[in-house]
Amino acid sequence: MLKNSLIFVSIAFLAGFTALATEEIHIGALIPEKGVLEKEGKLVRIALERAKENINERFQQRDEYKVYLSCEGTDPDTPASALEKLKALKSKGVNVVVGPATDAELAAVKDFADKEKIILISYGCTSMAYAVADDNIFRVLPDDCSPSAGLSKQISTDKVAAVIILEKGDAFGKALGGVLKESLGKSKCKVIEEIQYSPDLKDISTVLAELEKKVAEVSKKYGEGKLAVVVAAASGILCQGASCSVSCDINTVKCENLSILKEAAKFPVFSKVRWYLASSPDEKCVNMVNEDKALADFLVRSRLLYPEIIFNETDEFLELRTELKKAASGESLSAYPFAAYDALGLAVDVTKNCIASGRTEFRCLKEDLGSRARFSHGITGFAELNEKGDRVAGDVDFMQLMATGSSFEWVPVSRYFASGDTCFSLEKTPDERPKATPLKDNKMFPVK
Repeated sequence: MLKNSLIFVSIAFLAGFTALATEEIHIGALIPEKGVLEKEGKLVRIALERAKENINERFQQRDEYKVYLSCEGTDPDTPASALEKLKALKSKGVNVVVGPATDAELAAVKDFADKEKIILISYGCTSMAYAVADDNIFRVLPDDCSPSAGLSKQISTDKVAAVIILEKGDAFGKALGGVLKESLGKSKCKVIEEIQYSPDLKDISTVLAELEKKVAEVSKKYGEGKLAVVVAAASGILCQGASCSVSCDINTVKCENLSILKEAAKFPVFSKVRWYLASSPDEKCVNMVNEDKALADFLVRSRLLYPEIIFNETDEFLELRTELKKAASGESLSAYPFAAYDALGLAVDVTKNCIASGRTEFRCLKEDLGSRARFSHGITGFAELNEKGDRVAGDVDFMQLMATGSSFEWVPVSRYFASGDTCFSLEKTPDERPKATPLKDNKMFPVK
């Protein structure tokens, strides 16, 4: 009798208990799977799948949410393909999309995304043309001008008193030069002159001859070691027959910044001043330096520095990097897959909070992206966004070419902390370095 009563009570209890339904979070992704970024796209897909697994593992502990990821492959050589794939995601009911990768693809989908109220979180676009307030585009990589604050601080730290900006006369060069001039204006370093050259110029030597005269004149006034030349031009590559925002095959690459420096190496006076690049060269261009000893010798003598975005080397980052390197067969990795990893985490975080607050409409997603990003700390650091929806400038290392026996190697020699607006030499001991503002330990994902 007792046994039967217990069974009855148990059944009655279970019958009256309703399990909470698991909320589904559907995120889309546009991944380059053809053309010049095909290899990159494979790594982006790996990173997104790994991020999804980590997020769902966390959610599984409470059985609250489950993330579903719908991926569509694009062809950056045909930017319009991204629009067709975005329409396919919209037909599935997806309103938050990680991607696209390139500036040209973003241009192709922007109007449709605005009209259909689709949130785009790009992991590759860095063009300053998309630094627009109140649109539907958010970017988890800093724009092309973002290293300017760090570069200005580094130039000041190097005790440079005067700067000449060698600026390409296109939209990119003008914007980069303008932001750099503004940043340097806040320091004690004086911009003596901006020498601009035409984007259509075939022979840079005529411009360098003008620069040579100016360098000789300014050096007499300020003294040796007090003058620097900053190149404000494309971030490394000029592609033939492809979008300027994507990497090209080595046979179709002209390394613009390094092409200028190669010509500058022929002028003896230029070896006596400091040189800086205002933007990072493409990885292929960086690796090509060992193929030109005259250029490498000049870069060493002029102590050229260029900025490179750095990531937090947490266990989570290192595990992903190991997985990606294996998939890439040892080839160098770009920022794309790491940024995509964090873009998915941010997309899920915002969607989850809108669902929890009972507001899943477009306005909630758009408004919460800016505020939630401030507290989302992924493998690329804090994803804080500015009023234009772009990643606030992050920390950078300044790379310098060093001779190592019969070859040359790029080595980080200084680090800029955006949070404290400080630079310190990586050759100094921790006690000798300036103190940066500490970051809050608020991980987007659990560290494995």
